[in-house]
Amino acid sequence: METTSRESVQLPKVTARTARRRRLGVARRQPPLAPPGWWLLLIGLLVWAPAVAQVPIPESPVDQQVDSPRSTFVEELTVTSRALDSGAAATGVIDRQTIEDSNARTIAELVREVAGVHLVSFGSRGGSTAAQVRGGDPNFTLVLLDGVPLNNSMDIEGGTFNVASLPVASIERIEIVRGPNSFFFGSSALAGVINIVTRRGQSAEPRVEASIEVGEASLFRATTTASQKSGKVDYFLSATWEEERERIADEAFAQLNLQTNLGFAISDRSSLRVQLRYTDWEADDYPEASGGPRFGSGALRESDNRQFALGASLDLGERRGWRHSLRAWSVEDRAIRSSPAIFPVVPPSDEHRTYSRNGLGWLARRHLSSNLRLDAGLEVEREEADNESVLVLPPFLGGEISGDYRLDRTTPGLFGEMTLSRGNLLIEAGVRADLPEDLSTAWSPRLALAYRVPKRGLVVRSSWSQAFKLPSTFALASPPQLGGNPDLRPEESDGVDLGLDYEWAGGENAAGITLFRNRYKDLIDFDFDVFQNRNLSRVEADGIELYLRWRALPSLRLMADLSFQDVEDPESMRPLLHHPGRLGSLRLEWRATDSILLLFVGRKVGGSYDQQIPVLTRDSVDGYEALDLAATWRCNDQWRIGVRLDNLTDEEYENFIGFPEPRRSARIDLKYTLR
Repeated sequence: METTSRESVQLPKVTARTARRRRLGVARRQPPLAPPGWWLLLIGLLVWAPAVAQVPIPESPVDQQVDSPRSTFVEELTVTSRALDSGAAATGVIDRQTIEDSNARTIAELVREVAGVHLVSFGSRGGSTAAQVRGGDPNFTLVLLDGVPLNNSMDIEGGTFNVASLPVASIERIEIVRGPNSFFFGSSALAGVINIVTRRGQSAEPRVEASIEVGEASLFRATTTASQKSGKVDYFLSATWEEERERIADEAFAQLNLQTNLGFAISDRSSLRVQLRYTDWEADDYPEASGGPRFGSGALRESDNRQFALGASLDLGERRGWRHSLRAWSVEDRAIRSSPAIFPVVPPSDEHRTYSRNGLGWLARRHLSSNLRLDAGLEVEREEADNESVLVLPPFLGGEISGDYRLDRTTPGLFGEMTLSRGNLLIEAGVRADLPEDLSTAWSPRLALAYRVPKRGLVVRSSWSQAFKLPSTFALASPPQLGGNPDLRPEESDGVDLGLDYEWAGGENAAGITLFRNRYKDLIDFDFDVFQNRNLSRVEADGIELYLRWRALPSLRLMADLSFQDVEDPESMRPLLHHPGRLGSLRLEWRATDSILLLFVGRKVGGSYDQQIPVLTRDSVDGYEALDLAATWRCNDQWRIGVRLDNLTDEEYENFIGFPEPRRSARIDLKYTLR
């Protein structure tokens, strides 16, 4: 097994593109975290924080939760500062224990096991990996980190987020809500939401964890965390550095990820929580639609990326029957990218882009009675996009073409919801109104019901909702020669589902089925006849999702998820890109001893339609099955050894034509905990 040293990945250089980059004033950086000073600063921070927490502080709860009127079968998700009652929605939660047992590196390896979720992956860590939910495009899935939106409206896909860029060391749980959800989250949640909740300090004594992972493809990953909860303060800090190269042909990847979660009890009534993420990554990969390393030219796209995300929530406590809270968020993405030509359609290009979104929200909650609750609030978000780019055409076609644009927009919104929880019945009804600049008001209504059949362990639930998504800044503001169209309308969706959930053996086992129907309209596509982005498409998605959680023996647990979906354009009847009709996963956990856990994860994905510019002889990728194996040995309270074998059967498969997924590979992780 090939391993790597602590030296940074040496990414290939492309001198012609580097020269063009210098004309934009954005010469290529060295891989992040190369200077040893970063490591000294990080070590100092992790040593200093536990020492500060030793200062005696009077005991007081950091986070005070309101007892909301709800049925006993309802669990609240924290996908926003306003909790979502999961009893009436199609949801899935991946908890910390499942994350630990999986020996996963990123959340991408976990969410692909959830029914109704498909990962659109180009195989390598350097490329993008986005999540599709219920037949929607990847940019219809809103990704949140502690309620902070991470989707980038400037990308060519229309506003996606690379879920493979989030390491799991700082993640407490992952919450997936399927279906249109603009009522809760405003623009972007046309098909579903993935919220990543970070860990908090829980131990009264300082707790420090350190782990090192090595594997094939020169994989090296080092992680350090520190946490504590002492009196009025709790904190969790984490730092992860990882790198690999040539897992797929000549691609390479290196990333630094820093995260914090801090909580403060201001008084007996009020508390403040602040979360921060900084990531810096550099990659060489193969551009989308290029045919990949198999059918493309072999030229690599170079990219340097930084993201800063800050979220803060202030719980002001209850006053005159109302409980108030404020939240604020700020996200900034900076990217420098140099892309090769994709003959004969796409010229080489260089770009330097900066995207930011800042928001402020207020929530008020009141219990009108023991069974009736009212939620109301206001939110306002501002987006700013600044792009400097150049397309390099031959002189006889015009030479270099500028793709520069700037755009800013502000979107205020307000919402109200009534929640009735009476015995075995739960009813939620509400509406949200967003007021985008220069557009008509976007209404997002929602109605949801859930009923527990007495003494049967059976829950019947249903929901209906509508959602909208503002046009991406890329489609809206790009110069006309690149297809920009300032007259684009928001994309919309309308979704309904009906589900049954059944529990037995005291809730130890569970099974469920959900039928869904989503209608997407005014979808933005590129019209080659007029060479412009336009609201062209209407898509219908119908499907069924099934799940099973069964503890066959005290030491053996089985979890299965299966979904079937039919996604089509009813007008053109053309096949839709990257929408497999079948998705399934099977997870088998066997606790061989108190300290040894074996995990088998199988995945099945149906075939799908695809197009790659240089490939004229194929228009689809075949379905596939893949099997992963993980083993964990807890030597004692301090030492833990994890091993994972991905693609155990060495299956050769693709999600995109010409972009092979990794073959069989192994990695080993050593973790030490200091209490």
